[in-house]
Parts: sequence; structure tokens; C-alpha cells
Amino acid sequence: MDLPLILYFVIWASWRIHSANVETAGCAQSRGDGSRFQGLCGIGLILYALSISFASVDWVMSLDPHWGSTIYGLIFLAGEGLSALCFSIIILTWLTGYSPYKYIIKPTQFHDLGKLTLAFVMLFAYFSFSQWLIIWSGTCRRDRLVPASHTRRLGIHHPGIIVLHFAFPFALLLSRERKRSGIRLIAWRY
Repeated sequence: MDLPLILYFVIWASWRIHSANVETAGCAQSRGDGSRFQGLCGIGLILYALSISFASVDWVMSLDPHWGSTIYGLIFLAGEGLSALCFSIIILTWLTGYSPYKYIIKPTQFHDLGKLTLAFVMLFAYFSFSQWLIIWSGTCRRDRLVPASHTRRLGIHHPGIIVLHFAFPFALLLSRERKRSGIRLIAWRY
């Protein structure tokens, strides 16, 4: 077995066990037992971010051994955060149809999730542009610009990537009314 692989799974399993202990300690916090677990959450989050970045570099970027990137782990981490936020919005919207949750989940919570999603869209676009800049600077020589044969490798062969990954979500998430409704955050037709 590969030692980093084992290390990644140990970190992820211990973080999951720790978060399960924090969830059960929430009930015990009134007795004073939960504070020892809550102090480790920040360290666990940093370990998780580092391990998922290194794992993405080890597993995904190593598929092409001649290509290298210094920002690939951050792109993977930002994409994972954006996916988690979108999934949370979908689940919370679904839960608002049921009796106890429709009184608990307020439009301000959707607004906060929408603002955080907008921030992650901009962060993901920034990392993607930085990735493009790294690839572009690696393929051009000192004297000339990128040849036409390399433009496909840079990912600019399809402007739909820019429109669908940044411009369209950015324009939709600027609306305050859209961010205050879970259904309007999910559906594009409103």
C-alpha cells in the first residue's frame, strides 16, 4: 500500500469520528463535556484541507506525469466547497417542504448561503484563471506568444466554460431576491 494513501484515509476517518463526537457532545455540552472536542475543529479543518489538496494532486494530477501545476489542489478544494454549498442549498430547499423545517429555515439563511456561494464562484474563477495563467506561461517562450496549436491545451477553445462556470452564476447570484429563496437559487427560470 501507498503510505500517503493510508495517511489520507487516517486523517479523513479521524476527522469523521471527531465530528461525530462533536455532534454527540452538543447534547453533553450542558454538562460541560463538549468543550474538549470543539477545540480541535479548527485543526481538523486545516488537516482536511491540506490532505484533500495533496490527495487531488497525487491521484488526479499524476494521471499526466508531464503536466504540473502549483494551484491544482486549491482548485480542487474550491470546487469541493462550491459543490458542498450547492448541495446544502438543494437539501435545505427540499427540507422546507416538511413541517418542522419550514418554520426553522428562514430566507436569511438562504441569503447567507447564496452570498457564500457567490464568494466561492468568484474564488473558483480566480483559481481557474490563475491555472490558465500558469499553463499559458509554461507554454509560451520568451520571445513569442502562445502558438495556435497550444490554445486547445489552455482551455480557451470553448467560451462556454467562462460563461457557464463564472458569468452566468455570477450574474444570477447578484440578485438579493434570488438569494433569499431556495427555489430561486436552484431554478434558473425565475
